[in-house]
Amino acid sequence: MNFEKFEPIFTLIYKEYQKRDEFLDLVPLSLRESVFDNEYTNSLEFINDRLIDSLFSEEVASDINYFLYDWKIGFMIIRDDIEYVINDFEDMLKYFKKNYKTF
Repeated sequence: MNFEKFEPIFTLIYKEYQKRDEFLDLVPLSLRESVFDNEYTNSLEFINDRLIDSLFSEEVASDINYFLYDWKIGFMIIRDDIEYVINDFEDMLKYFKKNYKTF
């Protein structure tokens, strides 16, 4: 897979996770666990993870998961002793384009 095929897939995944997170932020803390942490959502998350793992190399899948679960604005990622400060989604795309020729 090349970057032109990767970009729309990653964009879809990232944007949908953003929507999910924005919704969860609206749910009161006392109810959040019942909405998010249950068998249904765990099953969806399991499927998403397996799809990511089957579509992308282990290294790309690891970076995708970092951006989905751990990354915050201004966080840095180090690859081959080069530091990349990622401030927004466009920086993520630039990072993937520069560092991966195949996905």
